Amino acid sequence: MRPNVIFTADSDSNKKFSETDIIKMLDFLIDNIFVTFGGRVFQQTVGIPMGTNCAPLLADLFLYYYEADFIQELLRKKDKKLAISFNSTFRYKDYVLSLNNTKFGDYVERIYPIELEIKNTTDTVKSASYLDLHLQIDNEGRLKTKLYDKEMISASQL
Repeated sequence: MRPNVIFTADSDSNKKFSETDIIKMLDFLIDNIFVTFGGRVFQQTVGIPMGTNCAPLLADLFLYYYEADFIQELLRKKDKKLAISFNSTFRYKDYVLSLNNTKFGDYVERIYPIELEIKNTTDTVKSASYLDLHLQIDNEGRLKTKLYDKEMISASQL
C-alpha cells in the first residue's frame, strides 16, 4: 500500500491535499470540461482543450509520467549508463531537447505514447531548432544561437 502523501500550498497553509484528493480533483476536472461552438455547448470526451488554464500543467504531468517510467525501467534493468545519457534531455511542454545523446532518437517511441506526434528538428549532428532558437556548434566547439521562426521557415518552403 502506498503512503498517503500530503501536499500543501505552503508550510503555513491549513489546506492539505492527499494524493487521493488530487487524483479525484484531476478526474473531476478532466471529466467536466465543456466547450462552446456555434452557440452550442459540448462536453469534451477525449483529450483536453489546449486553451484551458489546466492544459499545459496536465500535458506536462502526462509526459513526465512516461519519461519517469522509462528512466525507472532502465534503472530496474541496471542500465545506469543509458539512463545517465538522458541527463541532458530537457522538455518544455511537448518540445524536447536532448544534448549529446546520439541514442535519443532510438528510444523516443519507447518513452512517449504512440498518440504523441514527434517531429525531429535536428538539422545535423551540430545543429537543431528548439522552441524559438536555432542552436549550432561551430568548428571551435562553441554554441551559437539565433532566433528561429518555424512559421517563416514553413512559409519559405511553400
